[in-house]
Amino acid sequence: MICGSYQGQYNHGIEYIEIRSVGTFSQRFVQRGVTIYDLEGKWSLERMQDHWLVRFEPFMDLEMAILKGQSPKRITGREAAFTKISLKYGFLEI
Repeated sequence: MICGSYQGQYNHGIEYIEIRSVGTFSQRFVQRGVTIYDLEGKWSLERMQDHWLVRFEPFMDLEMAILKGQSPKRITGREAAFTKISLKYGFLEI
């Protein structure tokens, strides 16, 4: 199961993601002690032919914040594919 608490460190900050078993998630980014955003959303899991697809709606996109120091952008959602063995890195914007 993918439920649990996750965090990533980048761009002088920490992103916290909590995926709850009831189908909701929270996403928060704290940079230099200041909360840049705090988001609540829903997630779903779909079985594909040879992998699983998890979808987060809505989602804060940090790609440009990480790469170029720009502000995060709120998007409709994100998807990630994974197998039983490992999570594939990279998200698909939806």
